[in-house]
Amino acid sequence: MKDKLYKPRVMARTRRISIRQTECQVYEWGDPLSPPLLYLHGWGDSAATFQFVVDHVHSARRIIAPDWRGFGDSAHNPGSYWFPDYLADVDALLSALELPPSLPIVGHSMGANVASLFAGVFPERVSALINIEGFGLPDSNPDDAPRRYRRWIETSRQRREHPGYSDPKVLIDRIRDRSPTIDDQRARYVAACWTRPDAHGHLHLKADMAHRWPNAVLYRRSEVLACWQRISAPTLLICGAESDFKDGVSEWQDPARCPFPNARCVTVPAAGHMLHFEQPGPLAVQIEEFLREHEV
Repeated sequence: MKDKLYKPRVMARTRRISIRQTECQVYEWGDPLSPPLLYLHGWGDSAATFQFVVDHVHSARRIIAPDWRGFGDSAHNPGSYWFPDYLADVDALLSALELPPSLPIVGHSMGANVASLFAGVFPERVSALINIEGFGLPDSNPDDAPRRYRRWIETSRQRREHPGYSDPKVLIDRIRDRSPTIDDQRARYVAACWTRPDAHGHLHLKADMAHRWPNAVLYRRSEVLACWQRISAPTLLICGAESDFKDGVSEWQDPARCPFPNARCVTVPAAGHMLHFEQPGPLAVQIEEFLREHEV
């Protein structure tokens, strides 16, 4: 399998950092003295898979990407995962790495939702925001609260692990089904990033299954919109042309309809939700052009 893996062009450096009582794995690419760019990965993913985009970046950048708690090679929580923890983890990471008081942030999916909230809560700390497929969730119905609390309690009574994969091809095929335009080498690379083999060769997912527990707290879109409205950084919203979000985002081309201030939207052809898997080159072009346009 190794000879069929994607071969990175820019080698990553990794280190462990303790932030908020959690051991966090951090990836870095590029010259440590170059301007920093923070990347935040999506749910179930790992920072390591941003490698495909990094290999298409031509400008001098220090790209920093943490594995979220409970994903990749970062430590797991003993209990549930709460969204505000991700915001606090970003705050702690910026301090731990002694990064500039303001920097550009790129996020994908869940990471983009965190980045967008962070940019509204701490607008002075984000010089540019690039949101890839992280456009929030539909509003919750308050009447669902009793059932949600019950589901959370019942689900969390017993912690379970994912059964994993005895045949890596099963996971590779699932990755390719979800992202049809990803090639075989990249799909195998993603599978390797997402799993850890045991002594018998069985692959165990690195992601903590507690992330699948229902959230006890309902999603309140009005609160999210309030945070977005406080974003002061220039914002680029990137959507895949084959994504489920494409119709909603197309409406945001009209500034009067867009919930993000100072934002513009672009669509990347031949890509679904996992743009960094399917079209890393065009995605890198969008990121670099936007940062260059705003001199960030």
